[in-house]
Amino acid sequence: MATRLVADCIVRLRTAEERYCNAVSTAIRDLDAYWRQAFASLPSSVGRSYATPTAFYPYAPDDAPPSVCSHGDPPGSAKDNAFHCPADDTISWDESFLLGLFHETGEFGPGFVLSHEWGHHIQALLGRFQAVNLGRGDVYQIQFELQADCYAGSYARYNFDNGGSVATNDITGSVEAIYDFRTPSKRAWTDPAAHGQPQQRQLAYRLGFVKGGLTTCYIWEDYKGEPLLNLSKFVLALTPGTASEQLESNG
Repeated sequence: MATRLVADCIVRLRTAEERYCNAVSTAIRDLDAYWRQAFASLPSSVGRSYATPTAFYPYAPDDAPPSVCSHGDPPGSAKDNAFHCPADDTISWDESFLLGLFHETGEFGPGFVLSHEWGHHIQALLGRFQAVNLGRGDVYQIQFELQADCYAGSYARYNFDNGGSVATNDITGSVEAIYDFRTPSKRAWTDPAAHGQPQQRQLAYRLGFVKGGLTTCYIWEDYKGEPLLNLSKFVLALTPGTASEQLESNG
C-alpha cells in the first residue's frame, strides 16, 4: 500500500515533491499500524474489529473527489478540504491543501489532517455515530470533530514514543501553524459546521496526547458548550483565552 501511494504521488507531482509523497505515505502506514494495535487491546466484549480504510483519494482543488460522498457535487466544492466518507469508508484530500501544509509545517501538517480524518474512520468502526445518535436529540457535529482531534492526539503520542515526526514543540507550534494556515470562522458551537475554536481543538488534541486511548476520547460526546469539562484529575478550560491552553489539575 505505502509503496504504491508514493509511486502514484510522484507520478502526479514529479520528483520535486518526493519528500511530501513520502510524508503522506508514512503517515498512512503509521496510522494504520497504530489503530490496528489499539483495537487489538480492546476487550472482546466491545465486539468491534479494525479495518483499514478501503481507499485513499487525493484530488485536485478544481476536481470533484471520486468518493461516494461527493457524487453530484460540483467540481471545486471540496477545495482546501479533507474528509472521511462513511458510505464507502474512504479518506480524501485536496492535494494542493496538504502540499501547502507540508511546506508550511513539515511532515506534521499532512499527518495531523490525515489523523483527524482517520479519527472519523475510528468513530465509524466503533459505531459511535450510531450509538450516540440513537436515543439522543442533543447531538452536535462539534462533539465528533473534537473527538477526532482527540484521536489525532492519541496517534501523535504513539508517533512521538516511536521516534516519528512529532516532536514536543509540535504539540503547540505546529497545531497553531495549521490553524493560522486555515483559520476557522467563529461559529456557534451548535452550528452543524462547527469544528471548535482553535484553542478548543488544541485542547482536544492535547487530551489525546496526554491521556491517550480510545475510551478517553469518548468524553467529547458529552460536550455541550460548557466552559469547563471535568475529567476527574483534570479540568479542561474550553473557553478561548490564555488559560484555555492548559491541562489544569483538579486536585
